Amino acid sequence: MIESGSDDNRFFGNDCTHGGDGIFIRVLNGWTSRRNYFEGNDTSYANNNGFEAWSPENTYVKNKANHCSYGFWLGASDKTRLVGNEAGYNGSPDGFHNAPESFGHGGIVFVNGPSSHTFLDGNWCHHNQGGGIVLRGDEATAGAAWKAYHWVIQRNKLESNRWGIYARHADWLTLGSNEFTDNREGDFFDAGNVTNVVLLQGKASASSEFRITHFDRWWHTDPSRHRGDIDHRPEAVRTALLSHKRVPFAPRPTVKTSAGVTPRYRWEFGDGRTSSDAEPTCSYDSPGIFRVGVTVDDGELAALDWSEVVVPDGVEETFNEATRWSVRDASGVSRVRIISDRHAPSSEALHAHIEPYDGGRVELVYSKMNRSLHALKELVFWLRVRNENIPAWQDANPIVTLKQDDEHVARYVPERDLLSQPLHNEGRDGWNRFVVPLAGGNGWEREGPELTKVTELALGFDSWGAPPLDIWLDILAFR
Repeated sequence: MIESGSDDNRFFGNDCTHGGDGIFIRVLNGWTSRRNYFEGNDTSYANNNGFEAWSPENTYVKNKANHCSYGFWLGASDKTRLVGNEAGYNGSPDGFHNAPESFGHGGIVFVNGPSSHTFLDGNWCHHNQGGGIVLRGDEATAGAAWKAYHWVIQRNKLESNRWGIYARHADWLTLGSNEFTDNREGDFFDAGNVTNVVLLQGKASASSEFRITHFDRWWHTDPSRHRGDIDHRPEAVRTALLSHKRVPFAPRPTVKTSAGVTPRYRWEFGDGRTSSDAEPTCSYDSPGIFRVGVTVDDGELAALDWSEVVVPDGVEETFNEATRWSVRDASGVSRVRIISDRHAPSSEALHAHIEPYDGGRVELVYSKMNRSLHALKELVFWLRVRNENIPAWQDANPIVTLKQDDEHVARYVPERDLLSQPLHNEGRDGWNRFVVPLAGGNGWEREGPELTKVTELALGFDSWGAPPLDIWLDILAFR
């Protein structure tokens, strides 16, 4: 088991058979483990799952996960690659068959968590009591909260399963050169709400190659996502970005394909717009975090890539004077400072490092204010957190408190814990944008009177404890 920021590890040829889970990437505090590589490991005969992971950006190559309850259980594992793995005899009535889902069991299963930008090539899924490959979006909201989104499924051998591929609440799937044999209830089963499926008609051999060799991602929220030094933002572009809230996004994918073949492109820009151009340009007129994806194919094989584009709010005030910030109710000395961070929305963020910290409600406080709220309707801020404790958060987070004087204090409490359950898929250990209506509503309950001005602002966090607690804050403003 690995967890809490255990990144960039390489696991080769290990015998992890007969476990509870064979290999488990656990995320109980929101701090994911990324870019781990697993090749040639055997996790068969696990009581539950051969592989279980709740983290994005991990790669599985030529592993075995047979005779388990599930071969690969990969909920909340966005940006995952599986190539050449075997998952067979999972969920068999005469073997392990714990925690059945509506589809039974399965070989490679992505359910109960997001699965955007997923690539499956050349896997062998056979004799599973359910789907050979299963992808399912959010059941509670019928896919409204999130779908299994932006997949390539190609050259997989799917035989003697209940279904070859079982899909539900899914969008933007590219299927190419899969081999189906003796799947009892169908090769590809649309279990409902599956849209935008592209079927490649060509028959690619196992040795054929088609891939994106480089993808120039300009605006990432996390430095670890860069492949080399590719964050080249001209100063003129940054100035326009901050003053006009427009981001010219011009990615440059480099594609390796056969001579004489013209690749086909499909882009989605996270706001409903699409493009079939090789090098599109896209501008955003509103702030937020936009999921960008591209699939490229040559009629037989496909490749995909992705990016998150962060569009900051264009505001004049950011409350980034470190001397006015303090930490209240912490059990030890805390450090609050302004740091330069090219991956923050404004490239400069407030960082509060709270250590030691024994848990409970703690507040990041901005004092000595005199801000009139006349004609203002909302408070906006960007936030990133890292909580090393397991379990992490308790109660509601973050809670916003505005003080006019001792008799006039208003608290804004989110309807759910927005740190345990971020506003978007990529927000677990990246930036999240919060908009708090001063009148309450839209997911926030106001407690206390309406205010005419603010003399103190506090952001409250409640954790089970264990130091340190790190909070990054950027672009805080009334509008």
